Amino acid sequence: MHLRGLFLFVFQGIAEPLCANESPRFFNKKNAMHEDIHIGKLIVEKLKEKERTVAWLARQVHCDDANLGRVLKNSQHIHSELLLRISIALDEDFFAHYSEIVRKKT
Repeated sequence: MHLRGLFLFVFQGIAEPLCANESPRFFNKKNAMHEDIHIGKLIVEKLKEKERTVAWLARQVHCDDANLGRVLKNSQHIHSELLLRISIALDEDFFAHYSEIVRKKT
């Protein structure tokens, strides 16, 4: 079994695509510890602050703009690889929001 097959076998949860034009990733929303963070909204706020559009961001992270727009609008959870690409494109550490939760829990 190749790595992707193993990933799908071991982590069974709710399918959530990295970008709608890419294959699904899995995340178990029932076990989420960060329900209060809507990362999509935070990204949209940063886009507005930098006077950039979703279409611009989609080009930077190599996603379809309509699909990325849906992910940002509807998703509290974004795959870490996509979040890394977005963080680099916007020069903003979006992972810091989650790191803050870790610091509070320890």
